[in-house]
Formats: sequence, structure tokens, C-alpha cells
Amino acid sequence: MSKIQNRKDNTSNSNPLNLIHLAILVLYGLIAVITPNIKSFDSNGPKFLSFAILNVIVWIYLCYKERKDFSIFKNIFKSKIGLSYSLLLILTAFSFLQTINLAESIIAFSKIVTTFSATWIISILVLKDKRLIKYVAYILVGLLIFDSIRVFHETFLFIKGDLKNIGAIKAGYANKNILAASLFIKIPFALWLFTYEKKQLKIIGLLAIILGVTSIFFMSARAFYLGLILISIGYISFLIYRFINLKSKAILKDITYYSASLLISFIIFTTVQSNFYPKSESGNSSSFTGRISTIGETVSNNQGRLNYWKWTAELIKEHPLTGVGVGNWKLKILEKENPTKMDFLFFFKVHNDFLETTVETGIIGGLSYFLIFVFIILLFFQALLRKKSDESIKYLFLPAFGILAYSFDAFFNFPHDRSEIQTLFAIYVGIAIALTIEFSVKKEEKQILKNSSNTYLIPLITIGLFLISSTTYALFLNYKSLRIQYQAQYEKVNKKETTTADEYLNAFPKIPNLDAKSDPIDNFIAWKYNKEGQFNKTVKLLTSSNPSPFNSRREFYLSYAYSKLNNIDSALYYITIAQKLKPKYFHYTRNMAVFLKELNRGDESIEVIENYLKNNKQVKDAYEFGAAICNELGNKEKASQIMDSANFYFPNDKKIENLKNQYSLEPTVVNYQNALKLFNSGKYKEAIPNFIFAETFYKKSGGFKSFPKFLNFWGRSHLEINEIEEAKIAFNRVIIEDPKNYYALMNLGNIAFHNEKNYSDAVAYFSKCLESNNPELYLIYKNLGSCYLVQNNIDKAIENYENALKNTSTKDKDIIGNLYLLWKSKGEKSKTAYYKAELEKLKKKKH
Repeated sequence: MSKIQNRKDNTSNSNPLNLIHLAILVLYGLIAVITPNIKSFDSNGPKFLSFAILNVIVWIYLCYKERKDFSIFKNIFKSKIGLSYSLLLILTAFSFLQTINLAESIIAFSKIVTTFSATWIISILVLKDKRLIKYVAYILVGLLIFDSIRVFHETFLFIKGDLKNIGAIKAGYANKNILAASLFIKIPFALWLFTYEKKQLKIIGLLAIILGVTSIFFMSARAFYLGLILISIGYISFLIYRFINLKSKAILKDITYYSASLLISFIIFTTVQSNFYPKSESGNSSSFTGRISTIGETVSNNQGRLNYWKWTAELIKEHPLTGVGVGNWKLKILEKENPTKMDFLFFFKVHNDFLETTVETGIIGGLSYFLIFVFIILLFFQALLRKKSDESIKYLFLPAFGILAYSFDAFFNFPHDRSEIQTLFAIYVGIAIALTIEFSVKKEEKQILKNSSNTYLIPLITIGLFLISSTTYALFLNYKSLRIQYQAQYEKVNKKETTTADEYLNAFPKIPNLDAKSDPIDNFIAWKYNKEGQFNKTVKLLTSSNPSPFNSRREFYLSYAYSKLNNIDSALYYITIAQKLKPKYFHYTRNMAVFLKELNRGDESIEVIENYLKNNKQVKDAYEFGAAICNELGNKEKASQIMDSANFYFPNDKKIENLKNQYSLEPTVVNYQNALKLFNSGKYKEAIPNFIFAETFYKKSGGFKSFPKFLNFWGRSHLEINEIEEAKIAFNRVIIEDPKNYYALMNLGNIAFHNEKNYSDAVAYFSKCLESNNPELYLIYKNLGSCYLVQNNIDKAIENYENALKNTSTKDKDIIGNLYLLWKSKGEKSKTAYYKAELEKLKKKKH
């Protein structure tokens, strides 16, 4: 064992460190972090693009630098890790045969190629000089400390109340989850420094562990709480194994210091949380054990991850060989998701990269992805069990623990689509591939590899450059689309929609054809066309393609456009497809019923509503609409049955209870319905007896609050047949319930003015109308002017008549004529002349 312990690190050779290579590796670690959003709807767009551009530049640099020896490019295929990764890339390309949406597959494949290319490049650089690993670790530990300090700063802002909740803590990353993952996946660099460096660097490593772990606690990310537990068990087990083999007391100190660092982090977190967090905050700021206990919980309405994992497993069984196509899970899953949901809150990621890779590329593709992790960890275990040199174990430690940390994010989230995490994945896997060659291939074999023919490598490198360049262009188009999506969202939120649908249609690139939330871009443009009233353009656009066949929004927009074009048959056709795709979404069923009614297929309209209610008994709108449409179609018995059912499921709902009474087949209800029908048709005398008999129903069903027009219509019926006293009784009953009821006040004012010649009462009623709910100011001022006119109050009459004109765009001949005479009587020549001229204009218009 002493030989292993004393063996020197052979990387400390006389060759100078290649600073360009170091700069490249550091840039890979930082590229996604330092790339700004640049007004992109999703920050991943510009970050993946800069990641891809870096690949192109470095690939060209390596081709030039190594033009005399291209053998370095084939090393990735000399390791099991590289072969598994390469097979995964091939199977991903093969999955294009099964894809629903080719454009989306191209974008998803481009991101995978970007990470693969970076891994390949990193493996080349590290194999040329593994000392680079140490300096990259220094930089990323520094980034871990920097990110942790930003987390503490924003946590302080949260405690102060400047941030509304824990989820608002981002520390420069796109969101809380990406930040938490980035912190956690960089922890192995700190572990590496603490384990293998000395003095100040060892202390920095320990400090980074404390800061990183504490910040992860503050992020309240459940997956990484579990990850911290398991990775700590693995790390401490490794230290115990080292102690058993090396018998060094320094290792016991490491175990103590590491355990203490976890305890310190936990104490800091719990102290701050219990003493300084806002008391109203819950959920993400619950205790460590509380968050851990909720990992397996699912959310209501079938939105939990476990449901999506189950559906994904079903899709794997249905497409075991080719998968559903790279990037197409979010399209295919709608076929299983839509029948269970009433809303449009889609999951567009599985939240498990192992499952998502398998479902999109097939079982062999998923196995290839899984084997990348297995081979890296197995390489480390083999070095331990075979008691290889301490140097080998030292370097293999980093990718082993790095990929282990990454696996927690991969199991609970979707790091394959997060550029900040993919750069770390590329570093860990690239290092692992390089170390496989470094420690597994004998010197003689390396020389043979170096001297082997480069003939077949030149086409490989050329294909690699073409693939990297073309996928970079695809990612550029993706970024361009995200910029336009940002503009569209900005205009929508700020209600400044200045860009037309035609302009958006011309601006968006052909790839991608889905937006960042996985909704087809054509759907957005169609929505704009419909809003602009260009319904023929909606039809032309949406009938030309269907990039997401299980989405249902396309069919809804088509149905709406056809209905506006008065093509009800086509409107019904498309809304029927939408309803079959998403049967729980009531809006589609309602539109179906309306279109069937318009096509005189009333029985089918009622049947559609009944079928919906059989499977969706807790949708109040469905009961209300169903009863209304049955009543319109003359099927009062069915309307009554629907509201009886509604009252059973919503027994304490006052609105439902009132509607039940309204649609009831009791005689008093029939009287009420007849009274409204007769009133609306102008048969006031026949309506009055029905109002009288319906009063029992009116009082039983909540009175004025439930039926505010009942007494007004009753009173108006009396007024129309000159039964003044009865009319006043009804209108005064309204005023008792609602002192600011405009309709009742206006009618009482008219009775006082026209029927009773009581002008002072009329003025009082009309004046109260000014303070009523939704007053019609023109009519009120006109009536007040007439009241003051008959009382010979000239100034008040003029004032109110002129106020009436200010509140209407109509030139009222009576008001203008009265104003002419009134100003004339006052001897006001200019006003008299003005209103005389206005009268002349009106006379000319009439003739």
C-alpha cells in the first residue's frame, strides 16, 4: 500500500501546459452561464447556440492543429463510454423514421449533437494533457462559490420581502431548478479538491462544499436533497475504503471535516429558515424532511410526474424499437394526457431523461444512454477493486462522482434540454472517455493507434464538421424563432399588438414549428388571423399542415374561423375532432352543441351535453349551459332534469338552486316563463296575470337578488296599459331593494312628469338617476331640462339641455329647438344664432 501511496502524479512533467486548450475547457464550463438571454423567450435558445458555435470554432481549430495526426479524433470510439454514446447518437438519428414532427426532431437532435460534439472535443483535449482537469476544477469550484454567494444574497432579499418566494431565486440562471441542479452537479469538483489537494486548495474545496450544500438547502429542491444524502453516503464509503487500504489518519480527518460541513450547512439552513423566513411562506420553504417526504407525491388532476412516467412506460411498450422520435414525446403524450385533463397545462418534458431517451429512441437507445453512466462508475469501481495507482483513482473519482450527481437531475428533471447542465455533462463524460484511454490502453497500443492510417478519419472528421455546422444553423433558426416569440409575448402582455399575423407568418423560420411551450406556431398566427377577422387565411394556414396532431387547438381555431364564415358544417366537423381529442374540455362540447342546434339537429345537441355530463359531473358550467340550451329547444323537461342533477352535486350553490327553481316544471315557474315571453313580445295585459301567479316562485327563488328584472318588467307591463298606481307599486318595490336602480327611477320620473304632472317629484327622480347604476346621461339631462322648462326655470332648463347634448353624438331636434327659443327669450344673440343655424342644418338633412 505504501507504494501506491507514495507514487507520484506523472502529470507533473516538463511539458508546458497548453493555455489555449485550458482556455477552451474553461470556456466550455462557462459558455452557457455567461451567454445572456438576448430577448429570447427561452434562455436555452441563445445558450445552446453559443455552445454549438464554440464547437464549430474548436473543431476547426483542432483539425488545423492536428492536421498531421488525425488519430486523436478516433479515441472516442476506443472506449465503451464513447461507443455507447455514439450508438445513442445513431439510434437518435434512426428515430427520425418514427417521428411525427420532423422539424422538432431536428431541433432536439441538434441539441444532442451539440453536447456529443463537446464531449468528443473535451475527451481529445484531456487525453492530450490530463493536467487540464485540475485547472478546470479550480475554475468550476470558483463558479460554485460565486453562485452560492448569489443564492445567499437573493435569500436575504427574499427574507426582506424584495423577492416574493423561494422560486424567484435564480442567481443569474434561467430558473430555480436549473440553478439548484448546477450547484449540485458542481459539488464533485469541490469534493475532488478537498480529497486530493492540500493546504489552501483543500480548505477552498471544503469551503465550497459548505457553501454549495447550504445553498442547495436554501433552494428547497427535493431531488437534490435526496441526491445529497446518497452522494454523501457514496463519498464517505469511498473515504472509508481509502482508509482501510492506506491506513492514513488524514483520511479520518477528511471524514470528520466532511461530516461536519454537512452538519454546519444544515444548522445554518434550519436556523435561518425557522427564525427569518416569512411565516406566510410555505411549500418550497418547508423543512428538509417535509420536502423529502413529498418526492413521490402526485399533483391532483393527473398532472403529477408519476402519471407521466406511467404513460411514458406505455409508449415504450407501444414503440420498443424506434421510439416515438427524438423530440416528439411532448406531441405523442397528448394522446394519453388529453382525455384526462380539462385544461391546457401541458408537460412538455418527462422529468426523467432515462425514460425520455428510451421513449424517443427505443429501448436500445435508452440502454445506450444508461450504459454511459454505468461504464463511467464501473471504471472507477474497477480501479478501486483492482487497486490501481492512486493517480488513476484520483482522476477517475471526478467523472464518477460527477456523473453520479448528474444522474439525480437526469432521474427527476430534464437536464438534456438545459444548456448549463449539458456543458457539465460533456465535461464529466469527456474526461471519463479520455481517462479510459489513458489508463486502459498500453503504451505500445497507443503508439500503434497513433501510427495507424488516417485515410478513413478524414471523411469522419468532415462529416463531423458538417454535422456540427448544420446543427448549429438549426439552433440559430431556433434562437431566431424564440426572439420572435419573445416579441409576441411582449406585445400580448403589454397590450401593444402592433405586429400583424402576416408579418409574423413571414418572420418565423420554418424550423422549429412549435413554440417554447410545445404549441404549434401556426396556432398562434391563426389566433392572430381570427382576431383580425381574416378567417379565410386561418383556414388556408391550418389546413396546410398539422405539426401536433393531438393538440386540438388547431381544430378549435379552424372551427371558429368556419363559424365566422357561416360554414357551420365545417365548424362542426373540426370542433368534433377537437372534442374527441380533449373530451373533458367543456368549451369544445358547448360549441358542438351550439353548432348542432344551428343546423336544426336539436336532439343531437342535447345528447352531446348529456354524454359530457355522464363523465364530468363536477362542471357547473355544463349543467347551466345544458339546461339553457334544452329550454331554448323547447325541451323543458330535460332542462329541469339537468338542474335537478346539478343541485344534487352542488347542494349548497345558490345560483344552481335558483336555476333549478327557474327550470322547474311547477306551475308558478311556468307562469314566470310565460310572463317573460309575453312581456318580450309586447303582450303586456296578458303578461300581468302571469307575473301575479309567478310571485310565489320569485320569492321562493331568492327574490330581487336572483331576478332583478322581475318587478321592473311587471311594473312596466302595468305602465304600458296605463295602470299607473299598480306600476308605481312595482317600481317602488324595486327602489326598496335597490335605491339606485336606474330603470325603476326613470319610470317613476316619467310617471310623475307625464301622468301626474308632479314636476318637483319628477326632478327628484331624474336627479337620483344621475347617481344610479349605469345611468343614461343624455336621457336624464333631457328629461330634467323638460321638467325645468315646464316650470319656467329657464337657466336650469338650458343647463340640462346642454348637458344632454354633451352626452350624445346625436343632434336632437327637440332639444336644439328648445335651446333656440330659450336663448332667444334671454336675448342672447350669439347662442340664439348658433342654435338657429343648427336647426337649419337639421331641416336641410331631413329634406
